[in-house]
Amino acid sequence: MTTDHRLYSARYFLTPGECNAQQLMPLPLLVERIIEIATLHADSLDIGYPTISREGNTWVLSRLAIEMKRWPRVDEYYELTTWVENFGRFWSDRNLAIADADGNTIGYARTVWVIMNMETRRPADLTIYPQIEGICNPEAECPIDRPAKLAKVESDDTVGYTFQYSDIDFNRHVNSCRYIELLLNCWPMDWHDEHPIARVDINYLKEAHYGEQVSIMAEPQGQTAHAEIVSADGTSISRAAFRFAP
Repeated sequence: MTTDHRLYSARYFLTPGECNAQQLMPLPLLVERIIEIATLHADSLDIGYPTISREGNTWVLSRLAIEMKRWPRVDEYYELTTWVENFGRFWSDRNLAIADADGNTIGYARTVWVIMNMETRRPADLTIYPQIEGICNPEAECPIDRPAKLAKVESDDTVGYTFQYSDIDFNRHVNSCRYIELLLNCWPMDWHDEHPIARVDINYLKEAHYGEQVSIMAEPQGQTAHAEIVSADGTSISRAAFRFAP
């Protein structure tokens, strides 16, 4: 952790067992690390789950954007640094920088978090926590666009899926990373071999739960492509836009 409480850093090592088929850090693992370091920083600021759960509240990831110049490779150390850019009554903007072992920045992420009441499943009031004041670091650089608001995907090519026990997380809804895994499966191995992800935008729109049946659909593979997970009644659960590098 840095001496500035507004910044929080953690160093990691990419093991062979964590890599994808291209021997690189997979996108779902990076999102898992982003959630992890956000949790650790929030805890250190006394605005994490142990504090807000006293009122029955929890943090939920709402939107995400990641841009990578390159991805960490197998047997490579990498570091994440996070900070809160700003916040409102029901949400918080948290940014991250990803660096290699030499301290070179290789990527950035922007995230939007919502504080949700676990009983009502509705947004809760963040401003009841006075410790939120003074934690923002708006001068820290994050030179990528904010997460985009994504449109509905129009496609007749769909795959059905039913969420299972292993898809469910701590909040008893589908894990944020599981959506990403399912969306990435919309394109075949040889496409991923030749097209690393340069940017991804993700919108988490609705909770999905154990036993729920969904449809997964995607546009034809291209340098930019959209994919979506839709519930049985047609409600959008999660949308993503991928920009692939050649």
